[in-house]
Amino acid sequence: LIKIDLITQNKNLNKALFDNQRSIDSVVAKQTKIESLKLQITAARSEYSNSIKTSNDMKFVVDAFSVKIPNMVIENVIQSIMTFANDFLSKVSNGDFQIIIKTLSQIGTGELRESFDIEIMKKDGTIRGFNSLSGGQKSLINFSLRLGLAMLLANTSGIMLKSIYLDEVFSELDETSLSVVADAIKVLKDMFSQVFIVTHIEQLKDQLPNSIRVDMKEGISVAA
Repeated sequence: LIKIDLITQNKNLNKALFDNQRSIDSVVAKQTKIESLKLQITAARSEYSNSIKTSNDMKFVVDAFSVKIPNMVIENVIQSIMTFANDFLSKVSNGDFQIIIKTLSQIGTGELRESFDIEIMKKDGTIRGFNSLSGGQKSLINFSLRLGLAMLLANTSGIMLKSIYLDEVFSELDETSLSVVADAIKVLKDMFSQVFIVTHIEQLKDQLPNSIRVDMKEGISVAA
């Protein structure tokens, strides 16, 4: 009877040990799963953080190329054009005028908006609007800016300009403006080996050392 009880107790003990081991294995499995989930959560958070950073980086790039970089390029180009234009203008006007190009203007609300305004600063520091200039002065400013653009393109391309062709550049000339244009032609002669001017302004003929007059005869252009 004692032997049977021992056998029964032994079976019950083995069963209890087996059940305990299964419980332990279950707990270990759950713990392992929890640790795995923690790793997945950490990885997901890291991936999310990286995606946010990438998104922010992309937004920065998009903003830069859509607004900032083009504006920087435009500002640099305009500054270069003004430098070349003002270098020529200072020689013609003895430093009396300087071109200022504004790409931003302030509106009534105080905000800045994109614009393209040309102003002229005189030697005494006073500012004049482009539209307040005389016709001859406007022509000279327009030509200075065109020359500035041409010089910028030539420098950017690594080309040295030796000749310049001016087709109906100067217009609306009064006696004062004619004198200024004459000075401009002298400056151009120092800058370029050849200066070609096409114009219908009769007064300019006396300012040019060599000229070819083209007249219309019976529907045909004839050089004289």
